[in-house]
Amino acid sequence: MGEPTDDDLVARAKTGDKDAFSELYDRHFNWVRNYLRTRGINPDDAVELVQEVFLRAWETLPRFREGQKFGAWLAGITKNIIGTYWRQHYQWQNALPKLAEEFISAPILLQSLEENIDERVILEQIFAQLTSTQKDVLRLRIIEERSTEETAIALYGVDNEANRQKVYSNLYRALMAASQIAKDFLSQDKYPFSDTRKR
Repeated sequence: MGEPTDDDLVARAKTGDKDAFSELYDRHFNWVRNYLRTRGINPDDAVELVQEVFLRAWETLPRFREGQKFGAWLAGITKNIIGTYWRQHYQWQNALPKLAEEFISAPILLQSLEENIDERVILEQIFAQLTSTQKDVLRLRIIEERSTEETAIALYGVDNEANRQKVYSNLYRALMAASQIAKDFLSQDKYPFSDTRKR
């Protein structure tokens, strides 16, 4: 017996056959991911969006009409996902410079700390859990107090609008992650505060 066609798999999937839909997923995953990448979406986001495309496809499969080509139908879903992604991305990016600069001007790394806790203990916890990119951008922008332009050059080799946006984005994420790590550390009460009091 030959390999089932997309039409065969779709027909089975519409009856609730998840194995058939999994086969469609395996068959079409690479071209959907590559299509997303050709539209300028970074690799990590592209993989996440592939999952969203196929989730949307599974949810709307009952509306798939006989005679349609599954690949063309999937392409339509993918284009809609891409449109939503870029609308959200541009709205987010436009807000990042202001947000990042506001965080720099506020002691967010220490705002959740009690006065009797040694900040070094918290900072050690923070830096142990941040990504290398987050560590670099915090070091350059906050510890070394370099400008956004200088940080863009240090991290990416060139100061341009795209790289400054990367600095804003990574700084914002780093600061948010640092704040959450500090709060989690305090709430877990894992370390005896008597050993971390300021001297």
